[in-house]
Amino acid sequence: MERDVPAVVPATHCGRDVPVRTSPRDTALGIVREAAGRLRDPQAAPRYADLARSRSAGGFEFWPTALSSGLPSVALLMTELARALPGEGWDAAAHTHLKSLAEATRARPVTGLGMHGGLGGVALTFAAAEAMDPRYRTVRRSLDRALAERVRDHPWRHGEDGVQDHDYDAVNGAAGLLGYLVTATDAGPAVAEAVTVLVDHLVRLAGPPDAPRWRIAAHADGHGHPGGHYDLGLAHGVAGPLAALALARRAGHGGPALDRALGDTADWLHARRTEPVAAFGAPDWPATVPAPAPATDAGQPPGRPGWCYGGLGIARALWHAGTALGRDDLKRHALRRAAADHRPQLDHTAGDSPGLCHGTAGLLRLWTLFAPDDPSGRARAAADAALARLAAEYDPSTPLGYRDEERPGVHLDDPGFLTGVCGVLLSMLAAVTDTAPLWDRSLLID
Repeated sequence: MERDVPAVVPATHCGRDVPVRTSPRDTALGIVREAAGRLRDPQAAPRYADLARSRSAGGFEFWPTALSSGLPSVALLMTELARALPGEGWDAAAHTHLKSLAEATRARPVTGLGMHGGLGGVALTFAAAEAMDPRYRTVRRSLDRALAERVRDHPWRHGEDGVQDHDYDAVNGAAGLLGYLVTATDAGPAVAEAVTVLVDHLVRLAGPPDAPRWRIAAHADGHGHPGGHYDLGLAHGVAGPLAALALARRAGHGGPALDRALGDTADWLHARRTEPVAAFGAPDWPATVPAPAPATDAGQPPGRPGWCYGGLGIARALWHAGTALGRDDLKRHALRRAAADHRPQLDHTAGDSPGLCHGTAGLLRLWTLFAPDDPSGRARAAADAALARLAAEYDPSTPLGYRDEERPGVHLDDPGFLTGVCGVLLSMLAAVTDTAPLWDRSLLID
C-alpha cells in the first residue's frame, strides 16, 4: 500500500498544528530510525519470522546464522546504523545482537560455507562489527581463518560434467566467498591460500571461451533444457564470478590467467544481451540461456529488473571488469544500462517486493553506486526516484513497515536481509549517509 509519509514537525499557524514537509533525506532517515527501532529487541526478529512462517505459502525460513534471513541480518543493520549515525545508541543495540548471533553459533555450529547461508555471512557481519568497534578484531580474524581453512579444503567441482549454482555463485558459492576474503588482509596465510584456491577454481570454470564450464548440468537444470543452461544473473549466474574475479584483481590477486578469464567472461556475457528494450531504451539480459549458448541472445526477453537477475546487476559486474582491466568499453556498456529510463523498472517492482534481491531497494543501491560515475545524471535521478518510492510505500501500520510479496496475494513481514526489511533499511541508510557500507561486498556490487 502506497502512501505519502512526510515527517510531521510541531508547528503552528493561527493556533493550529500543521505538517511540515522535510527533505527526502530526513524523511528516509526518519523511516529507517522508526522501522529499525522495532527490531532493537533481539527477540523481535525471531518473533516476526514466526509470524511470516505461519503465513508463508512457499516455505519461508529464518535461519539463526544465515545472512540472507537470520540473526546476522539484524546485527548487520544495527552495526551499520551505529557506524552511520553515531551517538544515537545504535551501538548498544548492535552489541546485543552480535552477542545473540555469537550464542547462536555456539548452540548450533555453522556448517555451511556460503555468504548468505553459511560462515561467510557470519564473518562479514563481524567484519562490519570491527569497523564499528575495533574490539571485534580478534573474533573477526578467527572467523576469517576458520572460513579460509574450510574453503581451502573444500572439494570444489570443476565443471567437466556441468555444475550446480552453489559451486560458483554469489549467494552460497565460490564467488561470494572470494569477494569477501580478498578484503581479509590481515588474517594470515590461510586466507591467502583460500583466495588462490577460489581464483583458480573460478578461472578454470571460465574456460574455454566458446563453451565455459559455468553450464548448469542437465539433471539440475529445472528449465527443460536437455543440455543444461547458463545462468546470467549476479546472484546465481555468470555475472557473480565475473564481479568476484574483478574485485580480486583490483585487490592485487591473480595474473595473466585471471585477466584472460575476466576478459573472456565479460565479452561472453556482453554478447548475450538483448536488443534495446523499448520501455527504457537500453540493452538488457535474459535470466538464462540454453546450453550450448547461441552466439548472441538478441530478441530474448530480459530478466526482471533487480540485483539478482536484472540487467542493472549484470551491468555492475561489467563495470567491475572494466575497472579491473582498464577497459572503457565495458564501463560504457555498464553506464548505458545504468542510465536507462528508471520508470518502467520501478513500475515493475511496485507493490511487489521492496527488498534488495529483486525489489526496489536493490535497484536503489545499484543506482546510488553508479551515480557518481554517470555524467548524464540519470542514475542519480533514478536513485532519487527509488528512494521516494520506498518512502511512499512505508506503512507504519504493519509490523515492520515493509512487506515482501512472496507470491501474489501473500505478503510476509520478513525481517531478513535479502528479501526483508533489514535490506530495505540498509539500502535507504546508505543512500542518505556518507558512511560506505560493508554489506555491499556480500552482493559483489562494491
